Amino acid sequence: LVPLLGGPSLGDHEAIVAQCARDMRRTGDWLVPRFLDTDFLRKAPLPVWLVAATSYVWTNDAVTGLPVTASSARLPSALAAMGTVLLLWRLARDMFGTACGRTAAVLAASSVFIMLYAPNATAEMMLVFTCTWAYTHFWHALTARSPARRFIHVTLFYLALGAAMMAKGPAPIALVAIPLAAYWFIHQPL
Repeated sequence: LVPLLGGPSLGDHEAIVAQCARDMRRTGDWLVPRFLDTDFLRKAPLPVWLVAATSYVWTNDAVTGLPVTASSARLPSALAAMGTVLLLWRLARDMFGTACGRTAAVLAASSVFIMLYAPNATAEMMLVFTCTWAYTHFWHALTARSPARRFIHVTLFYLALGAAMMAKGPAPIALVAIPLAAYWFIHQPL
C-alpha cells in the first residue's frame, strides 16, 4: 500500500485503465469501457470497473479536477494482492495446518511478483486474486462434509472463475480449469 501514497506516474497500460475508468465516471456508462471516446473492447472490463469504483474514495485530481488519480487507479491491485495473501493463508492453513498457512502468507507477501504488481493499475493482480479465490473454493467444495456447504463452495468457485474471466479474458481457462482437470483426473481416474 505504500506506493499508493506517492509512486511514479502511471505507465502505458496503467494509463489506459485509468483513462477508461475516468471516461466511465465522466459519461456514466459503466457497461462498455471507452478510451478517448472509442469503445475499448480489447481488454476485459473488471479492472476498469474497479478503478472507476475506487475513484469515489479519493478526491479528484488536484491539478485537473478530474476523477481517477494514480492512487485510486492502483488501489484495486493493492487490495487484490492483500486478498491473495489472505486467501493463500486460509487455503494452506485448511490444507496443511496453521504453521503452513502462516508460511504461505509470508512467502506470498514477500514474493517479487506481488511486490512488483501490487502497486500497478493492471489486471494481473486481479487475475491472481480471482484464480486463488477459485482454487480456494474448489478445495473447500471437495472437502465439504455436507451437500449444502459443497453447493455453496461450488457456486462461489464458479463466481470466482467468472470474475477471473472478467479480469483477464480467457486466461483463467488455462490457469484454473486445466490444472483442476489434471488434479481431478489424478484423484478420480476414469
